[in-house]
Amino acid sequence: MKKRVFIIAALIAAFAVHSKVCTSAQDKLNDKNSYSIAANSAFEFDAPVDVDADSFPEVSNSDDSVLEVVDILNNGGKYTVKVKSKKTGSSSITVKTSRESKSVKITVTDKVKVSLDTQQYVTSAGNTYFFKASVSPVNMTAPAPYSSDASIAKTELYKDEGLGSYTYKVTTLAGGKASVGIELSGVYYSFGIEVKDIALLDIVPVLQNPELPAGCEVTALTALLNYHGCNVSKTYMADNMLEKDDSYTRVGQKEYRANPSKVFVGNPRKTYFGCYAKPIANAANKYLKSISSEKQAYDISGSSPNTLYYYVANNIPVLVWGTIGMSQPSYDKTWYDKDTGEPVQWVSGEHCFVLIGFDETRVVVSDPLYGVKVYSKSIFEKRYGELSKQAVVIK
Repeated sequence: MKKRVFIIAALIAAFAVHSKVCTSAQDKLNDKNSYSIAANSAFEFDAPVDVDADSFPEVSNSDDSVLEVVDILNNGGKYTVKVKSKKTGSSSITVKTSRESKSVKITVTDKVKVSLDTQQYVTSAGNTYFFKASVSPVNMTAPAPYSSDASIAKTELYKDEGLGSYTYKVTTLAGGKASVGIELSGVYYSFGIEVKDIALLDIVPVLQNPELPAGCEVTALTALLNYHGCNVSKTYMADNMLEKDDSYTRVGQKEYRANPSKVFVGNPRKTYFGCYAKPIANAANKYLKSISSEKQAYDISGSSPNTLYYYVANNIPVLVWGTIGMSQPSYDKTWYDKDTGEPVQWVSGEHCFVLIGFDETRVVVSDPLYGVKVYSKSIFEKRYGELSKQAVVIK
């Protein structure tokens, strides 16, 4: 078995000087010590050794009949070894500097392994979804995007992540079912995707008036609980499950009240003020625990609009904060947290409703003031963002 040794040509002096001062963690190379690659193809990898400005690395190959070492390059602080595979088998490439010696085992195979990170997905028209594909050997050509019906879902390569990992983008165009995934050497690897023209959940609206003029949040929660099989009234939830604080003090020019992120500020039976996601999730869980339900409420504030649509597409309505009639919010009311002294900015016009449906351009909500309402996706998403992306689900 022949061994071949390659010595790097002398580096330019300027780089040698630069290398001596660059000793941060960023100059550390990856420590991957094995690869699986395809036969009769080219491949390159970063050697698992640190750049050595005082010497040039030697590269040895344990089996020339399996691999040919084509070149070794210094790529800005890392050594990149280029090889060409000849036949199936394995060979060890050893990179040696004056400080260390590391080996990388490369297996040349004609067997392909493919895995996708998704088994199935449900969404609606007009949305996008990303999935990852992992392919071994790592130096295969990027798999082609695949869709069984491009009129329903279009698939495209989004990013080559390197080392056999790829991200693909799926754009849903119309309602229906299709298979999406990748194609490699005439073999298809895919998963099912169901695209709904409009996802609309069968929820019974609950109206807040006249009993709860400021109780949109707890009224919307009541509709959500009843969708999940409970049988509870809005007034019971408001009076017994919702933590409230109607206290008020004034010191000089400063007004002190509770924090709506902690409790309901005011009284839902009066005309002011309201609360955000956490107190509502707490009220829901207090009630669910009282009836020994296995379900639980989750504060999912901060979620993207697409996450909300995903829940609805999978039959989980979402409690969402916005404004009354999707009107422009007003920021003209401020007080101070009575516990911490921190300023609290109240959003006048704050409102809460249940997201129950959507399509490419519209959303459908169960509104405690108006019943079932349809709004444009763009204005819904804008108001959702302006209310700090507050949302709650029960599952």
